Amino acid sequence: MTRGAVSERWAWTFHPAWYKEVTGRDPRDAYQKAREQADRAGKEISS
Repeated sequence: MTRGAVSERWAWTFHPAWYKEVTGRDPRDAYQKAREQADRAGKEISS
């Protein structure tokens, strides 16, 4: 794929190096933040 869009969640789950290169953020931190938000909302996170 040379063009298109993916969700941030998909990017940090399946392509963490690319996610870090594009966003400048650590994908593990993004995952942890999503987990904390999901826990507060009483939801499970999925890719």
